[in-house]
Amino acid sequence: MEAFLIVLAGTAAIVGASHRICDLVKAIWHSIIPTANEEQAVKDSEILRLAASGAISSGILGTLLSLFMMIASIEDIDAIPRRVAYSLTTLFFGLFFSEAIFSPLAKLADPASEARGTDKSTWKRAHALGLAGVGLALLTTLSALFALARSVNEDNAAKGMSNQAESHKWLVIS
Repeated sequence: MEAFLIVLAGTAAIVGASHRICDLVKAIWHSIIPTANEEQAVKDSEILRLAASGAISSGILGTLLSLFMMIASIEDIDAIPRRVAYSLTTLFFGLFFSEAIFSPLAKLADPASEARGTDKSTWKRAHALGLAGVGLALLTTLSALFALARSVNEDNAAKGMSNQAESHKWLVIS
């Protein structure tokens, strides 16, 4: 949940640095229900492209921050998988917001785009490509987390076996 909020707040901060947040909401609305004003459509497309790049930037920033936190707590082995999962999650949400939400909406809002004013097949194609990219990122993230969890469990099992062998050794000696 924190990763979601970091990416959302970072995107809002990046867009809010040059535009009002209500302009982002209007741009989303106008991309779904187009306006006749071409000047407004160009502005909406620009805002949505900025939001898409801001989402990726926020995801990368969240990833870097969580990796720094992981390095700071390197002595605590149990915290490392949580930090790695957190870093991958922020990157995933950044990609999701950018490629599945803001980029297809920017293409719809752009008056020069072939997606505007045509049938919804172009929108569906752009949206499907964005979701396929996000799905691939999710699959990669889950694979990495599964491999990391498995290696941690194997390490804990090996430590448990060595501790158990030492305790049996002590019992035999006494």
